[in-house]
Amino acid sequence: MTMEKMVIFHNLLDENARPAMERWFRRSHVPDVLTQYPWTNRYIMYRPVPAPEGAKDAGLYTYRIHENWAYDFHNRRGAKGLIQMTPEPADHAVKADIVHVPAEPTEDFLGSEWSYEEHPILRWVIAYRYPKGVDKELCDKFFLETQAKEIM
Repeated sequence: MTMEKMVIFHNLLDENARPAMERWFRRSHVPDVLTQYPWTNRYIMYRPVPAPEGAKDAGLYTYRIHENWAYDFHNRRGAKGLIQMTPEPADHAVKADIVHVPAEPTEDFLGSEWSYEEHPILRWVIAYRYPKGVDKELCDKFFLETQAKEIM
Protein backbone atom coordinates (compact mmCIF):
# COMPACT_ATOMS: atom_id res chain seq x y z
CA MET A 1 0.00 0.00 0.00
CA THR A 2 1.48 3.36 -1.05
CA MET A 3 1.28 6.35 1.24
CA GLU A 4 0.54 9.72 -0.26
CA LYS A 5 0.27 13.18 1.14
CA MET A 6 -2.15 15.98 0.54
CA VAL A 7 -0.17 19.24 0.58
CA ILE A 8 -2.10 22.45 1.24
CA PHE A 9 -0.39 25.72 0.35
CA HIS A 10 -1.71 28.88 2.03
CA ASN A 11 -0.85 32.40 0.94
CA LEU A 12 -1.80 35.32 3.18
CA LEU A 13 -3.06 38.10 0.92
CA ASP A 14 -3.63 40.63 3.72
CA GLU A 15 -1.14 40.92 6.60
CA ASN A 16 -3.87 42.50 8.75
CA ALA A 17 -5.56 39.10 8.80
CA ARG A 18 -2.52 37.32 10.33
CA PRO A 19 -3.67 37.45 14.01
CA ALA A 20 -7.13 36.09 13.19
CA MET A 21 -5.66 33.39 10.94
CA GLU A 22 -3.17 32.30 13.62
CA ARG A 23 -6.00 31.93 16.17
CA TRP A 24 -8.12 30.04 13.64
CA PHE A 25 -5.32 27.61 12.77
CA ARG A 26 -4.60 26.77 16.40
CA ARG A 27 -8.13 26.82 17.86
CA SER A 28 -10.21 25.49 15.00
CA HIS A 29 -8.44 24.24 11.92
CA VAL A 30 -5.94 21.78 13.40
CA PRO A 31 -8.59 20.15 15.67
CA ASP A 32 -11.04 20.10 12.72
CA VAL A 33 -8.50 18.34 10.50
CA LEU A 34 -7.71 15.73 13.13
CA THR A 35 -11.42 15.10 13.77
CA GLN A 36 -12.49 15.29 10.14
CA TYR A 37 -9.69 13.13 8.88
CA PRO A 38 -9.07 10.25 11.31
CA TRP A 39 -7.44 8.40 8.41
CA THR A 40 -4.46 10.77 8.67
CA ASN A 41 -1.22 9.01 9.61
CA ARG A 42 0.80 12.22 9.98
CA TYR A 43 -0.12 15.91 10.10
CA ILE A 44 2.70 18.41 9.56
CA MET A 45 2.32 22.17 9.44
CA TYR A 46 5.15 24.60 8.81
CA ARG A 47 5.90 28.08 7.59
CA PRO A 48 7.84 28.60 4.39
CA VAL A 49 11.03 30.62 4.53
CA PRO A 50 10.64 34.26 3.45
CA ALA A 51 10.60 34.74 -0.29
CA PRO A 52 13.74 36.23 -1.83
CA GLU A 53 13.63 39.80 -3.11
CA GLY A 54 11.44 40.10 -6.19
CA ALA A 55 10.03 36.57 -5.93
CA LYS A 56 6.66 37.22 -4.27
CA ASP A 57 4.97 37.84 -7.61
CA ALA A 58 6.12 34.44 -8.92
CA GLY A 59 3.20 32.55 -7.36
CA LEU A 60 4.86 31.68 -4.05
CA TYR A 61 2.79 30.66 -1.06
CA THR A 62 4.25 32.49 1.88
CA TYR A 63 1.96 31.85 4.86
CA ARG A 64 1.67 28.18 5.80
CA ILE A 65 2.01 24.77 4.25
CA HIS A 66 0.58 21.66 5.78
CA GLU A 67 0.72 18.01 4.86
CA ASN A 68 -1.80 15.30 5.63
CA TRP A 69 -0.27 11.85 5.14
CA ALA A 70 -2.53 8.85 4.56
CA TYR A 71 -2.71 5.48 2.82
CA ASP A 72 -6.05 6.06 1.12
CA PHE A 73 -7.43 9.56 0.71
CA HIS A 74 -10.63 8.24 -0.85
CA ASN A 75 -11.79 6.90 2.52
CA ARG A 76 -11.62 10.25 4.31
CA ARG A 77 -14.72 11.33 6.15
CA GLY A 78 -14.69 14.79 4.56
CA ALA A 79 -15.10 13.26 1.10
CA LYS A 80 -18.43 11.88 2.27
CA GLY A 81 -19.68 15.26 3.52
CA LEU A 82 -20.06 14.21 7.17
CA ILE A 83 -18.51 17.18 8.94
CA GLN A 84 -18.06 20.78 7.90
CA MET A 85 -14.84 22.46 8.94
CA THR A 86 -14.75 25.85 10.68
CA PRO A 87 -14.47 28.51 7.97
CA GLU A 88 -11.47 30.81 7.84
CA PRO A 89 -12.13 34.07 9.72
CA ALA A 90 -10.50 36.32 7.14
CA ASP A 91 -12.64 35.88 4.04
CA HIS A 92 -10.64 36.61 0.87
CA ALA A 93 -7.43 37.21 2.89
CA VAL A 94 -5.98 33.75 2.20
CA LYS A 95 -5.52 31.81 -1.01
CA ALA A 96 -5.09 28.03 -0.73
CA ASP A 97 -4.29 25.30 -3.22
CA ILE A 98 -4.18 21.54 -2.64
CA VAL A 99 -2.06 18.91 -4.37
CA HIS A 100 -1.75 15.15 -3.86
CA VAL A 101 1.78 13.73 -4.16
CA PRO A 102 3.64 10.57 -3.17
CA ALA A 103 4.72 10.69 0.49
CA GLU A 104 8.24 9.63 -0.39
CA PRO A 105 10.25 11.70 -2.88
CA THR A 106 10.30 10.29 -6.40
CA GLU A 107 13.74 11.79 -7.14
CA ASP A 108 16.95 12.04 -5.13
CA PHE A 109 18.84 15.15 -6.21
CA LEU A 110 21.46 15.28 -3.44
CA GLY A 111 22.21 11.66 -2.59
CA SER A 112 22.52 9.95 0.78
CA GLU A 113 25.84 11.58 1.63
CA TRP A 114 24.09 14.87 2.51
CA SER A 115 23.06 15.34 6.13
CA TYR A 116 21.38 18.03 8.20
CA GLU A 117 24.36 18.12 10.54
CA GLU A 118 26.81 19.01 7.76
CA HIS A 119 24.76 21.20 5.38
CA PRO A 120 21.82 23.57 5.60
CA ILE A 121 18.98 21.86 3.76
CA LEU A 122 15.77 23.53 2.57
CA ARG A 123 12.81 21.52 1.41
CA TRP A 124 11.42 22.84 -1.85
CA VAL A 125 7.75 22.06 -2.38
CA ILE A 126 6.96 22.93 -5.97
CA ALA A 127 3.63 22.37 -7.67
CA TYR A 128 2.78 23.20 -11.27
CA ARG A 129 -0.63 23.62 -12.79
CA TYR A 130 -0.28 22.71 -16.44
CA PRO A 131 -2.39 24.60 -18.96
CA LYS A 132 -4.56 22.49 -21.25
CA GLY A 133 -2.71 21.13 -24.24
CA VAL A 134 0.75 21.28 -22.66
CA ASP A 135 3.01 18.22 -22.97
CA LYS A 136 3.29 17.22 -19.29
CA GLU A 137 6.08 14.71 -19.92
CA LEU A 138 8.18 17.36 -21.67
CA CYS A 139 7.53 19.83 -18.81
CA ASP A 140 8.51 17.21 -16.20
CA LYS A 141 11.68 16.42 -18.15
CA PHE A 142 12.57 20.13 -18.27
CA PHE A 143 12.01 20.44 -14.53
CA LEU A 144 14.07 17.36 -13.64
CA GLU A 145 16.94 18.02 -16.04
CA THR A 146 17.14 21.82 -15.90
CA GLN A 147 15.13 23.61 -13.20
CA ALA A 148 15.91 21.22 -10.34
CA LYS A 149 19.64 21.63 -10.99
CA GLU A 150 19.27 25.42 -11.02
CA ILE A 151 17.35 25.33 -7.73
CA MET A 152 20.01 23.16 -6.10
